[in-house]
Amino acid sequence: GSRLAYLHIPFCANHCLFCGFYRNKSSNTAMKTYVDHLIQEMEQDAARQGVRNRGIEAVFLGGGTPSALSANDLHRLLSALRRNLPLSDDCEITVEGRIAGFDIEKVDACLDAGANRFSIGIQTFDTGLRRRMGRRATREEAVEFLSSLSSREEVAVICDLIYGLPGQTEEIWLNDIRLCDQIGLDGLDLYCLTLHPGSPLARSIERGALPPTADD
Repeated sequence: GSRLAYLHIPFCANHCLFCGFYRNKSSNTAMKTYVDHLIQEMEQDAARQGVRNRGIEAVFLGGGTPSALSANDLHRLLSALRRNLPLSDDCEITVEGRIAGFDIEKVDACLDAGANRFSIGIQTFDTGLRRRMGRRATREEAVEFLSSLSSREEVAVICDLIYGLPGQTEEIWLNDIRLCDQIGLDGLDLYCLTLHPGSPLARSIERGALPPTADD
């Protein structure tokens, strides 16, 4: 059967209010060291039978925020993947990212090293909701960023959207869906908000700073 490989990048520029994933504050030194160790581990495991005996049809760099890595670290990590893992000829190689810090140099580095799919965590295009959840880019900046990526013929672009955010109306949700269609994205991943007990979002709702989340 087919296999996939997942690499976790546990760094973010900031902690979004809704997020319950493990992450560290991004630091250039720490991220470079982390990538050094990831590559060393791949090189150590490359010859193992369990690694070599069957092709890998998909690779996913998740997090955290993989696009927080420098352009050089992204390039050398993706290059090491292709060098050490038995990727199929048509392997789907996904880099997860967000708008903040994902500049043209990093995009080009990913594509040059073999990435062929970007998964961008938009969550919502609504500027007010984005700011409340810890996302800095505006609706217009999000649309511009995704449109620019989608113009690249060599890569598939999808985005994540979350439903059930505090203050998110049905109209806001439907506008988000329509925007994705207008941009011409290759796909969407839709997620129901998970409210983690004790999280910054849960605490904000408990003290009345934000309205309750929507029900199912």
